[in-house]
This record gives sequence, structure tokens and C-alpha cells, in this order.
Amino acid sequence: MTISDYLPKDHRPIYGTAVRPEQFQPIGTPTVQGWRVSARTKQGDQGEFTITLANDAEQAAERDEQLPGSQLAACDVAVDGQQRPVKHPYSKRIGGRAPVADWYDAIAIEDAKGRESEHKSPWSGQDLKSAFSRMEHNIVAYGRDEVAVESFSSAAEASKWLEDALSTTLVKAEVWQVRNAFEAEKIADQTMLRRFNDDEVDGWAPIPFSTSYISQDWMEHAFGDKKYSPFVHIRMLGAQREHLEADYALSWNQLTAAGDLTRDDSPLVSGSDDWLVIRVLDSDVALPLPWPGANIEVHHDEDGAQVGIDVLVTEVRDRASRQLRAWESEWGRFLDERFTLTDAEIAEGINQAEGDLQVLIEEER
Repeated sequence: MTISDYLPKDHRPIYGTAVRPEQFQPIGTPTVQGWRVSARTKQGDQGEFTITLANDAEQAAERDEQLPGSQLAACDVAVDGQQRPVKHPYSKRIGGRAPVADWYDAIAIEDAKGRESEHKSPWSGQDLKSAFSRMEHNIVAYGRDEVAVESFSSAAEASKWLEDALSTTLVKAEVWQVRNAFEAEKIADQTMLRRFNDDEVDGWAPIPFSTSYISQDWMEHAFGDKKYSPFVHIRMLGAQREHLEADYALSWNQLTAAGDLTRDDSPLVSGSDDWLVIRVLDSDVALPLPWPGANIEVHHDEDGAQVGIDVLVTEVRDRASRQLRAWESEWGRFLDERFTLTDAEIAEGINQAEGDLQVLIEEER
């Protein structure tokens, strides 16, 4: 079968990619089944992507129906001889198994971003010349990165990712593994999440925290159907912190007094030894970080003067990312400043947008 047989019938192509199903070359050996394709990475490099079908008995147990679209696979990319696992486009997990269609989207999304990088504005660099040019024209650089914590097998690995994600800012944070904290039988004897305004506690949330909880279950129960989750947002003035705001957070000082903390290569074990926290240096803020079940998102604006670290529910992020991808596929040309739309395209787009809006209005009634 070709890779097209593994894509949904209503599959919508990724906007901006040159990747097409017919470009995927089949791999067939006694031990490996899959496809290989040449495409851009999101950094703009030429990469050799490989999708490898899972061929063990676990696949049958993980999927109810053995239809092509439900079969699981892994995905890797090699650039200049260096191989790495591909990040899942929706859950943001690095590596692991997922349906073939998801990995097809991952490759197409990387290729689209890589091609887009060829057309970046002259204000996007991280060097001093670009920074001074942005200052002169009152333009700021910004960035955003996200990862599923399940990608890492230890606190040390997660901490390294966070350090790299914050490397263009002056904010410092670490990931620690925590055990035996607030393990009281009564909720009243556990600690509650709190809000910080700079170094002062500015409020409390009725959400208890204890390492006796299974972290993923705790995360989904506390935040799975909510529009909020743990975060810290910081404004810097040069190397000095100007303001800090955090919510649904723990006190680092209280945590160190109550529990055992390590930051090494000790393996994490889901359901028993699965609690991490993000410590923000030079503050009392510690964000609860379940493993698995949570994502870390780092975002910065104004050339790193505004920095945010958010802890998000993986399943919620997966659904939101799929919806955003579908929207971008449909409206990508309208958002692409490199192209001038025709009058007919504009009129068609307006009609479609008005129709979509009317559907939403009817659903709300």
C-alpha cells in the first residue's frame, strides 16, 4: 500500500508544503516496513524523513481496528548524517508512536516551516546587528516553543530542554523531580496551589497538591476542562526582574522543606514516581509538572523582556493543535503576506467566513 492509504479520506493538505503523498518511497525489508521522503526541516535544512510502521504484537493491542489509518508508526529525520526523532505535530511529544497520518502531517508541517524560513524578514535574527535594527525601527523579536514532558525520561532531560528554550532570555529555570511531599491523608493537611505577585502570595486556589496523587490524573482532573493551568509570566529590565506573576503554583521553599528533590538522570515511572516541578530561579515559584500528561510552553516577546512558562494539559493541547492546523490549512493563503489575493478569492473568502460565523451563531442559540 502507498502512504495515501493511511491518510483519512477527508485529509486536508498542509498549507505551504511541497510534500506530496506520491513522493514517499516505500521501504520493505524483513524487519522494516514504511516510507522515506526528502523534505525541509523547520530550520530550513534538507532532511531525510523516515516513517517506520510498528510491527510487533503491541500494535494490535493498542488499536481497536486494524485499518491503515489506525496503525502506529515512529518517525525520524536525518540531517547531514545526524538522526533525531521528529516531534509530534499535535501532542508535541518528541518521538514515540502515533498514527501514520500524524507523522505525514509532521513532515509536511516541518517542510512548510522550513520553506517559510527562506522568506523571513530582516528583523528576525538573534545577532547584535539584527537587535539594533529592531530597536531602530521599534520592532521586537518573539518566540514560542512547546514540548510534551513525556518526551523525557528524567528530570535532567526536561531541565536541559527548558534551559535551551530560555537561552535567548535572561530568565533561568530548572526542572526537579519531587517525592514524598505533602502526603497527608486529609486534603486539609496537604498544600494548596497559590498565586504570586512578585515575591508575595496574592491568593489561593482550592486545588490540593500532594505527590501521593498520580500526576497525570491530577492534571486532567484539575485543569482538563478549564481554560487555565499553572503559569509564570516575568518581565525583565535588562538582567533584573521587573515583575513576576504566577498562578496555580507552589512555594519552592515550602516544597524543599516538605519533600525530597533531585535533578539527575533517575528514571521517571508513570503512576508511582511521576512528579516534577519547574523552579524559577531568584523566586519562590515552583510550577507543578506532571509526567506524563503535561506540556511545557515557553514564550518570549520584546527581545526576551517578557517571558512566560506555561504548564498545559497534553490532551487539550493535542485537540487545539489539530483544530488550528485544520484552520491554517483552510485559510493559509489568506494569511500569507507573500501573495496578493484576487478579487474573486477575496469575495469567496468573505462568503465562507460569513457562512462559518452564521453556523457558530446558530450553535450558540
